[in-house]
Amino acid sequence: MKKLLIALCLLIPAAVFPAEGIENHIVKSELVIYFPTFKALHDTVKSLMKRFYGKNYPQMEKQYSLNSESSLGVDILSEKSLDSVGVDIAGPIAYVHITSNVGYILVTLKSEAKFKAYVKSILKDTVPYAIVGKYAILSETPKVMPDMKTPLLIADEGFKLSAERLQFKWDKPFVWIDSKYLSVISGSSMASSKVQLPYGFTAGTIDFAADKIKLNLYSALLTDKQIDFIQKIRVADGKGKFDILDYGWGNPVLVGNVYMNFAELYRYYLAIDQLNVLGLKGVAAELMKKYSISIEKDLIANSDGRFKLVILKYDDLKKQYLIYGSLGIKDPSLTTAFMQNLKSVILKTGQKLYTFEIFTYPFYHYQSDNFSIFYGQIEKDFFFSTDKDLLVALVKNVFDNKNGYYKNLPDFFSKASVQNKIGYYFTVDVQSLFSSVNSGGFTLTSDFLTGIKDIYVYGNPDMGEKPYGWNTTVEINFYK
Repeated sequence: MKKLLIALCLLIPAAVFPAEGIENHIVKSELVIYFPTFKALHDTVKSLMKRFYGKNYPQMEKQYSLNSESSLGVDILSEKSLDSVGVDIAGPIAYVHITSNVGYILVTLKSEAKFKAYVKSILKDTVPYAIVGKYAILSETPKVMPDMKTPLLIADEGFKLSAERLQFKWDKPFVWIDSKYLSVISGSSMASSKVQLPYGFTAGTIDFAADKIKLNLYSALLTDKQIDFIQKIRVADGKGKFDILDYGWGNPVLVGNVYMNFAELYRYYLAIDQLNVLGLKGVAAELMKKYSISIEKDLIANSDGRFKLVILKYDDLKKQYLIYGSLGIKDPSLTTAFMQNLKSVILKTGQKLYTFEIFTYPFYHYQSDNFSIFYGQIEKDFFFSTDKDLLVALVKNVFDNKNGYYKNLPDFFSKASVQNKIGYYFTVDVQSLFSSVNSGGFTLTSDFLTGIKDIYVYGNPDMGEKPYGWNTTVEINFYK
């Protein structure tokens, strides 16, 4: 552990900044992590450690404290210890990462004299620092000086937009991530240096409560092309006779509902996912290469905006996740023609395509080296699944009208599905996920994250006049 997470990056001289609020000491940067008080950070770290480590928390807390005292001469998990070196736990703290290897930590001081004595006697003056007003600015590279004309983050257009969307007033924990930072991370993971992610940003506020952690995020690209995309994405007109999500069962790992202009959404993610992280190009490219069939043109462009997805569980025997879902269709005849054309070209190549019926509706099974999928169409819904028995059971529930699964879903999710709200809505059952992960061959310790009940992810494209981005909420819910 390096000298105090507190000791990262660069020394900034007092002359650079005025000495008012902490926001006047944060320059435009690739990454900013801010807490309104050191105590808020302190309490949050302890709370998360309790949730993550379960019954092992006391042991882990003691270990962190010992490591901290050994390397820093102060227990960063102890308010009394921090106070003894002059840190004001009632004041804000921020980490500012300007660019690679250049950044700094801002800490509010209660006693300048105590802090100077701590740096001199305990740290032996090994951590460069400057004091500006009531703040200590710490770094690791004092020879690297910032541009004296560098603008503050609060003057940035993207930050102003984010603060407005998130109603942020420096009163809660906050994170700022510039897309340049994501490019650096991608580059360090062996991505091609020629691939440049679009310029943009993600900002988020964080609310900590006894039973949950809630993140409100706003992500955007400040371009006219982005506005055009978002305006088109948020227009959908799907109306199906049923919603397959209401005919589910069990405790799925993931349940997802998307209601947007799916064709534009697909085009949008292809445009920004230059690294193909989501793998959306794979299936489409394989079908086009082998059979000259365009899944984008013949299926996705015919979508009415409704998309449902369920990851039920991991099947130990088949060594795969059991997945099913549906895509809403505008014109069923076009999808029927697509399936017939695909059937013809597959058979012409000498490959096998299995066909079967469910309540007189034709269904197909296509398998390649990379994936296996069962699919078919009922009314204005295109069904798909990784497992035939699962698909048959789902369709049977629809025809037998065995619904009611909505009552097991959180209120925000069921309302969004029933009312066809524009946006994306996902629930993750953490314990079911861990069970599936363990079944998949990767074992987690019994206490790891056992306090987390489920995770909700939901949001919508910006609905403003000039929609630059996306609003997303992430809720991590704990057992009470």
